[in-house]
Amino acid sequence: MSNRRNPLSSAVRYALMGSVATGMAVGLTGTALAQDQDQDEDAAVLDRVEVTGSRIKRADIESASPVFVIQREEIERSGLTSIGDLLQDLPIAGAALNTQFNNGGNGETRLNLRNLGSNRLLVLLNGRRFVSNLSGIVDLNNFPVAVIKRIEILKDGASAIYGSDAISGVVNIITRDDFEGLQANAYIGQYEGENDGETQAYDFSVGTTSDRGSIFFNASYVKAGEIFAGDRRISAEPQFGTGNAFGSSGTPQGRIGAGVLGNFGLVTDPGTNVTGPGGLGAAAFRPGDFSFGAPGTGADRFNFAPQNYLLTPQTRTNVYTQGTYDVTDDIRMRVEATFNRRQSDQLLAPTPLFLGLFGANLAERVGVAADNAFNVFGVELAASSFLLGRRLIEAGPRIFRQDNDSFRFGFGLEGSFEAFDRYFDWDVNYVYGDIDQTDVNQGRVNVQRVQSALSGQPCRDDVNGDGCVELNIFGGQGPDGQGTITPAMLNYILYTENEASGNQLLDYTANLTGELFEMPAGPLGFAVGYEHREEEGFDSPDALVSAGITSGNARQPTRGSFSVDEFYLELAVPLLSGVTGAERLDLSLATRWSDYDTFGDTLNSKIGIEWQPIDDLLLRATFSEGFRAPQIAELFAGQGDAFPTISDPCNSVDTDGDGVFDTVPALPGCAGIPNGYVQANPQIRITTGSNPNLDPETSESTTFGFVYSPSWADGLDITVDYYKIELENTIATTGAVTILQTCANTGTILCDLITRNPQGIVTDLLNANTNLGGTEIEGVDFLVSYAFPETDWGFFRVVMDAAYQGTNENQVLAQDGSGDFFTQNLLGFNIGDGSFARWRSNIDANWSYGDWEATWGIQYIHGSEEACNPADWGAFGFCNAGGDADGDGFQDNRRIGGAAYHDMQVSYFLSEYDTRLTFGVNNIFDKGPPLSVTAFANSFNVADYRVPGVFPYVRMTVDF
Repeated sequence: MSNRRNPLSSAVRYALMGSVATGMAVGLTGTALAQDQDQDEDAAVLDRVEVTGSRIKRADIESASPVFVIQREEIERSGLTSIGDLLQDLPIAGAALNTQFNNGGNGETRLNLRNLGSNRLLVLLNGRRFVSNLSGIVDLNNFPVAVIKRIEILKDGASAIYGSDAISGVVNIITRDDFEGLQANAYIGQYEGENDGETQAYDFSVGTTSDRGSIFFNASYVKAGEIFAGDRRISAEPQFGTGNAFGSSGTPQGRIGAGVLGNFGLVTDPGTNVTGPGGLGAAAFRPGDFSFGAPGTGADRFNFAPQNYLLTPQTRTNVYTQGTYDVTDDIRMRVEATFNRRQSDQLLAPTPLFLGLFGANLAERVGVAADNAFNVFGVELAASSFLLGRRLIEAGPRIFRQDNDSFRFGFGLEGSFEAFDRYFDWDVNYVYGDIDQTDVNQGRVNVQRVQSALSGQPCRDDVNGDGCVELNIFGGQGPDGQGTITPAMLNYILYTENEASGNQLLDYTANLTGELFEMPAGPLGFAVGYEHREEEGFDSPDALVSAGITSGNARQPTRGSFSVDEFYLELAVPLLSGVTGAERLDLSLATRWSDYDTFGDTLNSKIGIEWQPIDDLLLRATFSEGFRAPQIAELFAGQGDAFPTISDPCNSVDTDGDGVFDTVPALPGCAGIPNGYVQANPQIRITTGSNPNLDPETSESTTFGFVYSPSWADGLDITVDYYKIELENTIATTGAVTILQTCANTGTILCDLITRNPQGIVTDLLNANTNLGGTEIEGVDFLVSYAFPETDWGFFRVVMDAAYQGTNENQVLAQDGSGDFFTQNLLGFNIGDGSFARWRSNIDANWSYGDWEATWGIQYIHGSEEACNPADWGAFGFCNAGGDADGDGFQDNRRIGGAAYHDMQVSYFLSEYDTRLTFGVNNIFDKGPPLSVTAFANSFNVADYRVPGVFPYVRMTVDF
């Protein structure tokens, strides 16, 4: 092979060194850590560099594994202040937690590569691990935009190189190591119309370099404002298009369950009249004091949506510094440190308090004494026969606040030496990281005190010595809008929840890379290394939470740790070079042995091949084994509970069309449940927990594809890569929907995980961690980039990055002891968890002319499908007319529409003042999200689609 640089190599090298860094798709196969330099085409000599996905430093930076690169310029063109938001917009990204999650959110922003889960992705900072949470997930809010030079995304399994977690891929965030001078940035933007969701961002950078070293420092601050769900039409009611029909059954008026008063010798008519031992009539009640019976029309429910956040607020303060110093001509010292403080909030409607048969934990044992000062019925309402739901509007909204401090320190020595007439590179590294988080939650109820406040004389006598104040649980919100629970009552039953959690990382690594000897086609490259890693974490819930005596979810403390020792070997074997019919043929091999103190050891290997038959074309393929070790939360977390909104498949149905749901479905798992049963509370209690005997997840990944840079079309680059990942021994929970539906359909499988009371109400459902099955995904990634020849009107470049996922199939192991598998086929949708689109793409058109630059971007999310239960949604016309062909009780797949978001940005550089002014608008055509009936909240999938609204912003960058 001659020294002449072929079109493919030139395209890759120049792209990786930033010379053509325009468009989101810069970098076709890898990223070089080399400085740009002027070289003659016939005497090109590149430094050996390390590419994400390999520890071997080499001059040829084309890789067998596909690597996607985002340069700093593309980050700035996005107009986003969170690197997590940017990465979630990539076509290869699936649904993941972000700041649009309110109920269930915690301020984190995560990345879910290929819909395999955020915990199956490895995140690195400058090639080394970053501290994660107890579930092994890294919060991308820890990386301020201002310090990032580029982001390399390995779209392949890499456990043989990096160890655990690298199943779906690796994200390597590379920081700025060549910055000189001083720079300040200021950014502000907000949504038009409602003028909400304001975001402000400010940062300051200073850096210098010399012959012996460099230093870089940055301080940044981001403040993102909130949006209320009530300020957008789609999220202003529990389910858009249904009025308030799916509001909460726990109303400000209080709801007493159907027929319950008859258990105490009391009889109600359709109004508010009650007759019985107390002889009470309508005059005993204020209008609207009670809602009797099962929830009826929307007017009979509580619309909790408007008081919730649609976009949650947070502030982020970050300080980052790094430096290098050449101790000798052959040894360099490297130090980096980062500190990030995130303060984030979520807001929910006032606490719904459910007692008796509605209740959970202690609340299901709370009744009302006959002599409670506000018990107008005059009889004891025993918890075993009584149910009541009351929304505590007098208490105001529930507030959840996180103060999260993340710190990471890294120290390393690196160098080179000569032996046997060859050069070798080495490095040793130490990384320490920790996360400390405190949670303060307001608006919670101490149910133990509620029990005392309803006990009658014992409360008046203050037998517990805690200043008991009797509670008026019966009165509701009257016509005057005022409630009957006084401030004194609230002060007695409310409490502020204080919790703490944290995780710590210690990581030691040593690596050696070089060339062993010369082969006919070139030198044999190698890398060997050792890693020792320790992680330790804890979660300390509030004492009342641990005791299970609150209105929230119960949770037990968590504390645990693990350690691992690992050795790896990697080889780069040149097979052919300059032979007729083969410009280049290389083989890459890697293997890694990992020994954990929790489950034992595992060996994972990888093989890759690159074949360049002609100058313009590179063919590549890989096969790799991978694993994910169980994390602290999965191994050591205490049991907790949750209350997801789930439709019980055993709810009675209207068999004769008279509008009365009076017959339990004739399903095997519903036998014995009394006819007329309809779940009064749409939220079902489930118990979650860890498992110390978990095994690691294992995977096999296959990729093959090509990179084509035709010499007949200068500036055109095409990349296509196929992937298939098979995940086994999956650590997960079976899922409450799956457990209920499977038990109902079979009468045996998973039924032992469900507890019902005599009335048929689900009082508990065990949904703990286990190694329960597997997942198989496959798809194709496409990348097309074209840089037009220079024109009199400037430079133009268009990039299309697209991803298609054709298969996403989960296998769940049956829990009946048979060992058989039943399959949940998720081709294009996830039952109960929203949906994902098979096709996603980004198109970016960039223009530059002198001091002007402009970008127009289109993010496209293809339509998808979701399950649609006619019993829930048929009356509103949401379900398709095709019926239930497979007999699973769900209408056959409701269609969710697609969405295309258009973003634009224009900037101008004032050279006289070293200042760049930028103006941009995201979602310029105000595209709204498509409606979903399986979304947890807000009537659309907040993990995939944007908050409705047009978002203009301005930014000023000044260099000093």
